[in-house]
Amino acid sequence: MAQEQRNVTIAAPGFAGINTQDSPLTQGARWAATADNCVIDSYGRIGGRKGHDALTASVTALSGEAIQVIHEFIAKDGTSVVFSAGNSTVFSGTTTLADRTPGSYTITGDDWDMATLNDHCYFFQRDHEPLVYEKSSDTVMKMSLKTGYAATAPEANIVISAYGRLWAADVTGNKHTVYWTDLLMGYKWSTGTSGSLDLTEVWPNGTDEITGLAAHNNLLVIFGKECIVIYGSSATDGNLSDPATDLFLQDVIVGIGCIERHTIQSVGSDLIFLDKSGVRSLARVIQEKSLPIGDISRNVRRDIQSAVSAETGVIYSAFSVDEGFYILGFPSQSLVYCFDMRGYLEDGSSRTTTWSSVPFKCAHHSDDGTLYLGTVDGICTYSSYTDNGTGYLMSYYSNPITFEEPSLIKIPKQLDVTIIGGPGTTFSLLWAYDYNSNYKSASITLPATTESYYNVSEYSIAEYASPNTVVLKRANLTGSGRALTIGFQSTINGTAIDIQEFNIQALIGRIL
Repeated sequence: MAQEQRNVTIAAPGFAGINTQDSPLTQGARWAATADNCVIDSYGRIGGRKGHDALTASVTALSGEAIQVIHEFIAKDGTSVVFSAGNSTVFSGTTTLADRTPGSYTITGDDWDMATLNDHCYFFQRDHEPLVYEKSSDTVMKMSLKTGYAATAPEANIVISAYGRLWAADVTGNKHTVYWTDLLMGYKWSTGTSGSLDLTEVWPNGTDEITGLAAHNNLLVIFGKECIVIYGSSATDGNLSDPATDLFLQDVIVGIGCIERHTIQSVGSDLIFLDKSGVRSLARVIQEKSLPIGDISRNVRRDIQSAVSAETGVIYSAFSVDEGFYILGFPSQSLVYCFDMRGYLEDGSSRTTTWSSVPFKCAHHSDDGTLYLGTVDGICTYSSYTDNGTGYLMSYYSNPITFEEPSLIKIPKQLDVTIIGGPGTTFSLLWAYDYNSNYKSASITLPATTESYYNVSEYSIAEYASPNTVVLKRANLTGSGRALTIGFQSTINGTAIDIQEFNIQALIGRIL
């Protein structure tokens, strides 16, 4: 009796991203076991990430150290200055790193938090007197030297600009007080409507410490390690003319907090942040005034927790509107988790991929859409398809495919893969059986010309090699097993590549 031949089409393989949380036996082809140095593109396909290009011409001032923080100051007239820090130095500029550290000022670290307010840029780091950049004089100075300086600014590790003021917190020995300045004057901490808020009697568990601040939907969001405290305003127009009288406690979320301030990002109507249990989304205030929490890292939660435990550097993040993703970086592990923010899956999680062997220490998304990255090469941009001139490996692996017949032997004969772009790229198709890692492989090169050509006997379709053209390639498979795993590896070196579809033809055997 002739064996049955079965065809399985996997459109947009792995479009739901990786899932290491659930059993691979129940996930199906929409999940990926591995999607490394990948993104989910705007059409829902797995594709290679972009690389990074160094803007900085000379890194002598860094002395082998990396840029650790980046902030773009935007003045009221629309001009901007990119500030950064590394090697215990404050810099301005991108192609040239100009030392802007004030004279007679000693810096012992690079964990700055920066904020822009009313044509000034402010720099805060614990155990350091705050610095201020004055646009009118193009000068970075100690805050105590700023004309009009009032009281003593807190040597805080957290600062944001919101509602016309600076808000600062996390001071050595006092991690339960939020301080704010007078209106539009980030250097006045004791006059006008400046003030402070002590959370000692607010913490729901009796004690906590402030780990982050955010302004969201006319609310002041104060993150602790174990809870989130939400303050609203009694002002009908949302304007905090006097926070001491306008603010009121609106909500307290217990059991969820933020463990690293650099992970807080405003994503449209949400705030994204890193909790001890994973990456969370603080949704907009709903009609009942409650604040639902979404676990966008549900499918990689254990991996995120392991990465947090292993990290020895400062965990960073960025949200790119243009690229549609939120990235969470672990610098000492050269690892990034990339969360697609164009929409959530049914369980409320985001489609997730990873980037490995990346040298980034920090990231910042500018108003013009540029995603800046800090490395030992200075300030870089997320662009092109090389890592500063060097190729990098993109890897995709499916979960085991059983053709919905897990007990039957499959004898795959042919695998067709449809690729978008990648002219001249050589990639490897890999396959293995029954949950082992002994992969067989076939090497395939895409055409490098932009002309179409036909090979009816082998492909039966035209092939093209322009950057965004569909190309079909075929490989003959060998071996057999109850479950089949498919892999795809390609070195990204100058051109984009996306996986459109797999078609697998296999004979279905009997139960052994």
